Amino acid sequence: IGILRFSPDGNQLAVVPWRSKNAIVWNVQTQTSVTLSGHWGSISAISFSPDGQHIATGAADGFARVWDLDGAAKWVFKGHDSEVITTGFSRDGKELTTVTSLGTARLWSLERRNCNDADDSCRLLQLPAQGDNNSLWLTDITFSDDPQNTWMATSTYEGTAYLWEVDTSELLKIFKGGSTRNFSTRPKVFLSPDGQQLATIAGDGTARLWSSHNEGSNIKLHTGNADQVALTIDLATDEPKLVTASKDGLLSIKDFKGRVLTTFSVPHFSAQDGRNIFRNAVFSPDGRVIATVSEEDNIPRLWTVRGQPLAELDQYRGQVSDIAFSPDSRTVATAYLDGTVFLTTLHGKTLGAEPIQNGSSVIGVEFSPDGRTLATASFDGRARIWTQQGAKLAEYQSETGLWNTSFMPDGQQIVAVGWGDNNIWLWQVYGLDQLLERGCNWMQPYLETHGNESGSFTVCQDAIAHALQ
Repeated sequence: IGILRFSPDGNQLAVVPWRSKNAIVWNVQTQTSVTLSGHWGSISAISFSPDGQHIATGAADGFARVWDLDGAAKWVFKGHDSEVITTGFSRDGKELTTVTSLGTARLWSLERRNCNDADDSCRLLQLPAQGDNNSLWLTDITFSDDPQNTWMATSTYEGTAYLWEVDTSELLKIFKGGSTRNFSTRPKVFLSPDGQQLATIAGDGTARLWSSHNEGSNIKLHTGNADQVALTIDLATDEPKLVTASKDGLLSIKDFKGRVLTTFSVPHFSAQDGRNIFRNAVFSPDGRVIATVSEEDNIPRLWTVRGQPLAELDQYRGQVSDIAFSPDSRTVATAYLDGTVFLTTLHGKTLGAEPIQNGSSVIGVEFSPDGRTLATASFDGRARIWTQQGAKLAEYQSETGLWNTSFMPDGQQIVAVGWGDNNIWLWQVYGLDQLLERGCNWMQPYLETHGNESGSFTVCQDAIAHALQ
């Protein structure tokens, strides 16, 4: 036995076996038990809330979790610098204190952890469990461009896609891919601008196409194999295209009938181990440029769709995790696993005095619809919004590591997906005027009792006038 804790009323007993990732909660009266399962590391702290209705656990994975007595995980707290060795509730049960092995203490509010806060700043969409796969790896997000009927598509490593109606948050259809979980290439999902076609690339490099109105209309554009994998698809232009990469170093652009339109390769390629040299490719929104990342030297390259080289983005030596084009197809964002994001022109000129420093591994990067800001998805579970000059505008916390993020077509929300749960996170994006309004509303009770200090809050004139009435 590692840890034993009784609830305040003595009716519940929490037991953590030595070095276990799970905790067992026994009902002393009924002799029944539930298991708290979800930590990745061994549990090192456990405590009951004052009313005995919730249990907090801390673990070697750096997470603190709050559970209901029925074993359901209610909240997850991330951002700790090391193992969580102590958890404790406040007397009113509204706050949780955590202490790490490095001696860092944090105080967390339990009143604003739910995504359904009064300000409606966050929404959660949850996928249904699929058979025995209770935990899906959601990898990509995309949207249709039709303002009258905006659809969102999300996908998994296996190439299964989920189609949503954005306004109602309704899951419309499930397009089953059927591939095995594989890491040969970055999985992706695509929607045509009018939302009539949907395509996926699974982790094994298999590409599929559907009519978005018919889950049974599966057309396999390419079957991923050891010799050749699909990397990306262009559904945004009048001439849809598929890009495949082969282990002989060739990248091929094909039409949907399989006819090869263009082939090209990285200079000085040497197929020493027979692997597929390209591991990611992205079309520009106008369909004229393609960005690739090679396994051979990890250098992002820009090409015309005819195979003519435009630039090598070799300004930084790091592990490239994602590439994105701005909506006008003139700027490229390259994200690295060390948290750095570079912005360049199509000819390789670096933009900005300094790159964006995310502070955690960036897995996904995306431009806003107006191209003025970027969103990053991070391994630490945070989505962040940045200016092109590297200033952080907003930060949003999820409960799991994030794989990708994207802006809604109107730019008013960002969506993020990750691994470890079936959730899709949607957060409200606030502009400067909205942030000022929210701040002034928050200050209003103070201004009502400190009217003599109103001169210090010139940006809050409306709130000040209301407080002094």
